[in-house]
Amino acid sequence: MLSHNASYEDLQYEFRHSSDTYHCHMKHFFNKVVPILSK
Repeated sequence: MLSHNASYEDLQYEFRHSSDTYHCHMKHFFNKVVPILSK
């Protein structure tokens, strides 16, 4: 999704969620998952 330059609007439409829900998922991913993967 990020590698394809997808916009928030595109992803909201694709996943059928509001921007708040999508933002929450992305924030969790970058704050929790990425640091674990980069170890």
